[in-house]
Amino acid sequence: MKAIFLSLIFVFLITISALLVIVAPYHFYSFSMKNGIENNFLSLKKPNPRLMKSGNLFKNPIQNINENVWEEFPFYNFNFRLPIRDLSFYFVLHPYDTEQGVQFDLDVLNLKNEKLLEIKYEEVSEFQMFPFKDNVFFLPMFEKYIYGKGKENIWNDLYINSILKLEEVNGSSVTKRWAQVWKLSYRNLVYNLYLLKLRDHYLNGHGQFGKNTDLDFYTLSKEDEEYLYDRLLFYKKGKIYTLTLKSAKEHIDAERLRQHILSSARVSLVGESTSIHSYARFKDLPYRDKITQIGFLYLVSAWTHDREKEGFLKEIIFYLEKSEGSIFQLTPLYQFAIKKYGTNFSSNRLEESFKKKMEREAAEKLQRELEDAKNSTIQDGTFSSEEEKIKFNLQKGREDKLDKDMDNGDLLSY
Repeated sequence: MKAIFLSLIFVFLITISALLVIVAPYHFYSFSMKNGIENNFLSLKKPNPRLMKSGNLFKNPIQNINENVWEEFPFYNFNFRLPIRDLSFYFVLHPYDTEQGVQFDLDVLNLKNEKLLEIKYEEVSEFQMFPFKDNVFFLPMFEKYIYGKGKENIWNDLYINSILKLEEVNGSSVTKRWAQVWKLSYRNLVYNLYLLKLRDHYLNGHGQFGKNTDLDFYTLSKEDEEYLYDRLLFYKKGKIYTLTLKSAKEHIDAERLRQHILSSARVSLVGESTSIHSYARFKDLPYRDKITQIGFLYLVSAWTHDREKEGFLKEIIFYLEKSEGSIFQLTPLYQFAIKKYGTNFSSNRLEESFKKKMEREAAEKLQRELEDAKNSTIQDGTFSSEEEKIKFNLQKGREDKLDKDMDNGDLLSY
């Protein structure tokens, strides 16, 4: 009898132990989702509810947009539509230098000089599957499962999947709640924790996220008292292309701009050929349009695809100075040009460093001498080419001027 009793106790203990082993991962999952956790396997702060589900990013879709004034605008690696021909808006470019090269922010303002929208480009980055080193994700079974998903599927799950949280299961019964969680495999549990960590890393404090219907990018949104912030993230072959919008709240024109850009944005990886195309479009414009925001934006588009070419900056400043009321657009360009090139490239109010002034005056002097030599009537010697004749006459002219200065006792200029 005693042996039977001990056997029953042994079976009972084995059963309880087995149940604990089976249930432990679910308890670990539930506890982590509710309270966060910190141990050798996983470091997870208490999850924010915003990380669990995606949301609707167009709360109040705006209709009746005049399509005639909107055009597709190539900006860096992106194409989106802007009201290029709408005279109730104007655009201000803010160039600045970074380690990766020249960067640009583009502001859209109304005629009251109110900033409605700011468009900001972020440098291309690699999509990292494991930007964290929690040991639970590197256990062979789970690591193989995650890698088996592939980067593109993980990227999609990051913005689409809803993550089950125990207390959000319908019904107050603990049994019903556990029944829902029980449907998940161990791999699913760990994958949900993995997505939660990944969201915390990539969402970076944004309050809402999701994928818009029929679009190939995901959007993160947050807001403060004055502005809405949207980050548009495109995934292409292991790289993330990001564009940020900052739009004024409670302003119908700002919301119209925001929604139109969100619904038209796409990645376009064509580079320098887009620069050539945008500049060709500018050259084809009649002069009256070159000095408006139409010409300005075509040149901006060309510049963002060939960022170190200062000729675009010179041309933008030249044509802006031909139009009235462009001081708001010119000021950040002057400031950037002075800082980077030592001159503001202005035809009307030239400012330049001493070094740049000396270089410019030396170049102008050389050009005058070349022109004088080319037009000279000196016929000494026989020349095999026009270039040889110009070199001879240039040297001859300098020698004649030196003789004249010596006769006058003036050698300070040499």
